[in-house]
Amino acid sequence: MENQKVRTELSNNVVKIRRYYADDIPLLFEAARESTSEMLDWLSWCHPNYTVEESRSFVLSCETAWKQKTQFAFAVFDANSNLFLGGVGLNQFNRNHNFANLGYWVRSSQTGRGVATAAAILAAQYGFEDLGLYRIGFRIFIFGVLRVNSDRRK
Repeated sequence: MENQKVRTELSNNVVKIRRYYADDIPLLFEAARESTSEMLDWLSWCHPNYTVEESRSFVLSCETAWKQKTQFAFAVFDANSNLFLGGVGLNQFNRNHNFANLGYWVRSSQTGRGVATAAAILAAQYGFEDLGLYRIGFRIFIFGVLRVNSDRRK
């Protein structure tokens, strides 16, 4: 991870991703609360009693993580309307193999528009070009795949 351009924002024709800032705290809170029933199975932090303080804690922790290069979390916004759509980021770095995991979430009212794909592509681009990673992985939970397939049959 020596190739540090340190871009803090990337965009395409669908989304803009950028570092989290304090102004994002209420946006994150609103989107998370909207999405708890859909995301609880996958993301334990997004629970029915999620608080604005949890949003604040996460956003403030992102600054430290960027400085320590332990996590690069981005807020995701609509490229045209600037609506907060969710989050994407790189974490769980393996420095020996120059590898990281990529995770993302999209607020429930904005799914099915290609947001996750567009945001993941930008985060991966950041990982390869800015961080010099050789490999980026996704963790896919089997119960999530089963639930998605089940929901499609309804």
